[in-house]
Amino acid sequence: MYLFLRILTAIFSKLPLGAVQAFGRAFGVFAWYILPQRRRAAIVNAGIVGAKDPVKTAKESFKHSFMAFFETTHIQNVDQKFLDKYVTIKNRHFYDELKENNQFFAFVSAHIGSWDLVSPVTTEALDMKVLTVGRETNSDGMNRFITRLRNASDKIPYIQQFGYMEQINKHSKDGFVPGSLLDHVGTPIDSFFAPFFGMEVETLAGMAVLCARKKMPMLPCYLLRTKEGFVLEPRPPIWPDPELKPKERIQDLLVRMNQEFESIIREYPEQWFLMHRRFKRVRQANGEISRDLYR
Repeated sequence: MYLFLRILTAIFSKLPLGAVQAFGRAFGVFAWYILPQRRRAAIVNAGIVGAKDPVKTAKESFKHSFMAFFETTHIQNVDQKFLDKYVTIKNRHFYDELKENNQFFAFVSAHIGSWDLVSPVTTEALDMKVLTVGRETNSDGMNRFITRLRNASDKIPYIQQFGYMEQINKHSKDGFVPGSLLDHVGTPIDSFFAPFFGMEVETLAGMAVLCARKKMPMLPCYLLRTKEGFVLEPRPPIWPDPELKPKERIQDLLVRMNQEFESIIREYPEQWFLMHRRFKRVRQANGEISRDLYR
């Protein structure tokens, strides 16, 4: 698997971005028909996030998600020429204000739009260095491949989640900003329950813990697809509330982070990774955990 993915990446990295996206859309349509469980999950999720036509939105999401997978092969191609051709920036002032005040922050995003290109594009467009924090998969070969691919630039080192706090502290001394995709389901070890689209779900808490302890904000930022290419969109920083006790401060950050994710997902539901079973563990009012949503 590792060697196959390396060869595939080498081939697609040489193709024009438009061709890579076309392959992604085609694979997305193919996957829609051969992955019935993922198709059902996408339709259920589209209904949860308020899509007017859940089936149509879910099918479009398959296309966007597979475009995101294929766009990953172009991580190493992101440079100023790439930005000039494909990227516009919206709301840059949210980042500039933090930089002008020498304010350290955490960079947070979601599996929406081109989620693997958001770090290299942000690095080039905003002149910052991002330490990307990701989660391990169940495949050693896949972990090796992801680590190698995401470490394509020395400006964007990639680390996996376990033991990451020590790495964040080390890299922050060299000016790196920690960043992660935090919209996916966590585990009881690394998550707190927080509301998301009206349901109490496990929410990855590591960045919220870091921000609460260091009294620094989260800066949400997304790379969304447009007809012309992409728009890089920083959003208002999410600051920890100093009036709250430490655990309450973490919980409050998670609530507001999920509210931010809800906002961007409602705007672009077809660009969210709808096939992921985000709501597979939901805490009920009586404290019991429900796993029935996708059955």
